[in-house]
Amino acid sequence: RWRAMTTIDDPVEPRDPSTSCARLIDRALASNSAVKSLMAAMERAGCPVNRSFFACEHCTQECQGGYDRNRGVILCQQHMMNSSALIESTMIHELIHAFDDCRAHVNWSDLKHHACTEIRAANLSGDCSFIQEVTRGNLSIRAQQQKCVRRRAELSVAMNPSSSGAQDVKDAVAAAWHHCYYDRAPFEDK
Repeated sequence: RWRAMTTIDDPVEPRDPSTSCARLIDRALASNSAVKSLMAAMERAGCPVNRSFFACEHCTQECQGGYDRNRGVILCQQHMMNSSALIESTMIHELIHAFDDCRAHVNWSDLKHHACTEIRAANLSGDCSFIQEVTRGNLSIRAQQQKCVRRRAELSVAMNPSSSGAQDVKDAVAAAWHHCYYDRAPFEDK
């Protein structure tokens, strides 16, 4: 649910972090097709969201943002680097969690449920794009995107308080992998 730090280099003019963050959210809501698509899908699924679903906050965790069922999408303004690309990718990642929660009522203490939504968010949000992986120094000829999705899902699930260790996390990701990796909703209908 909480997105680990990543790097996207798309700076805009420096300003007060909360003002810049809010302005970039507004821009993403107006112009990002994936954000618009996810919000429309949530409305169709019976969970409409609007601008108030997104908040910019100073976070104590080393992460870019998170989704909370009761509060919506929280963007960690001090880690956004005034980057529209970073704001947008974080919004997409967290909206995938919100969409999954809407349609499947995710039990966040069930590691397999958590793993599924993390696999989907890493796979569908652009977290594991070729550019992102090169920026992180992760480059492999074979199955790089799948390796990235698995790695990022494991990192996120490892932060779950219900986890009892690395093997528990690996088992949850493995158990959810096939069904969740190939689930592209709402971007592609089956």
